Amino acid sequence: MTTRRALVIDRRRIADDGITLAETLVVMVIFAIIGAIVTTASVTALRQQTKVQDRSDVLAQVRTVLQRIDRDVRSANPLLAATSTQIVLRQVLPTSSRTITYAVSNGQLVATQVTTTTAGASSTSTKVLLRNVLNTTAIPLFSVLPTTGYVAPTGSGVTASTCVMTGGSFDPGCIGTITTRVVVRPSTLTQPLTVSDNGTQLRNQR
Repeated sequence: MTTRRALVIDRRRIADDGITLAETLVVMVIFAIIGAIVTTASVTALRQQTKVQDRSDVLAQVRTVLQRIDRDVRSANPLLAATSTQIVLRQVLPTSSRTITYAVSNGQLVATQVTTTTAGASSTSTKVLLRNVLNTTAIPLFSVLPTTGYVAPTGSGVTASTCVMTGGSFDPGCIGTITTRVVVRPSTLTQPLTVSDNGTQLRNQR
């Protein structure tokens, strides 16, 4: 009888012992490791998603700027100047004329517009279109192609790749197509993005 009671008491003691401290610590460590893995995976996925979204936003912004330049170049009458980092064009409207300059300055693509009315009044507006622009003379923003069948004026010494004559003046009759190639590297991206158009043909010549 005594032996049976002792066994019953021992079993109750074992059942009352529950989970030991060591077992609790092991479980906590396992949950901590799983939590760290899940957190790391979530943060990595979020960062990747942010980079993809930033890239998409930048591409959309650059394409919008290219469309604007393309529209203005097509309606230029005439194109006044073109270099690797700047173009200057004029648009003639019914009641006014506009001189528009697109240029890279201090890592920014800037548009400057001077509007002159037929009455002689003028106004100037400047807008930064893109930031973190990497285009320089070594990485040209604008490239030109001469008009098909173009013949340079005698003694002008026109350089076909730039349509610039001897002495530095620009020959608007030379240029036929302008290609815009933008290189940007926003602070949120590690690699620069390059976006270019297929070349815009001038409709109006001087």
